[in-house]
Amino acid sequence: MQASNCCDAIDLTSNHFVPLRRVASLSNKRQNAIAEDAIALRPPDARDGAKMFEFVRAHGGLEQNSAYAYMLICERFSQCCVIAEAGEAFAGFVLGVTSPTRPDALFVWQIGVNPQFRSHGLGVHMLETLLLRTRPRFLEAHVATGNAASDALFRSVGRKHAAPIAVSAGYLPDWFPEPHVQEHLYCIGPFAW
Repeated sequence: MQASNCCDAIDLTSNHFVPLRRVASLSNKRQNAIAEDAIALRPPDARDGAKMFEFVRAHGGLEQNSAYAYMLICERFSQCCVIAEAGEAFAGFVLGVTSPTRPDALFVWQIGVNPQFRSHGLGVHMLETLLLRTRPRFLEAHVATGNAASDALFRSVGRKHAAPIAVSAGYLPDWFPEPHVQEHLYCIGPFAW
């Protein structure tokens, strides 16, 4: 089975590998090395929380949380999260949680993709892998005002699964203790597994 973008087809039920054909932002030598390798997708453990913390600090774009928070989520909610690695390179992550008050919903807290691996569908592949692993009835996430990439990603997941998308107010700017944009709540589902 051939994929139509620059990623090879992925068996989302295995949660293991996403072989890349090329990553345009890398040197030709590094592209060839990655083409020979694969991106491994796996649940994280507590030690991966430090990698997430360093990733967010180094690349920006995501709200920085404490290293402890990342480690705790990776340990306590590992089956709701995904780590992507290309050899020794940290390619990205999806950080999710479930709630006792919404056990049928997977809440995605953060999605981060290393700039070297962006624009190749890795974020969607990680999220799809997580959805197939957890099979939630609903997918929820907060999306900041103006975050077009996250808006497009979650809407594409809804379209792919023919699942309705509801967007509500979420967290208003004046709820935050310091200046912050509104965080809209996206609710996708129900999914038909």
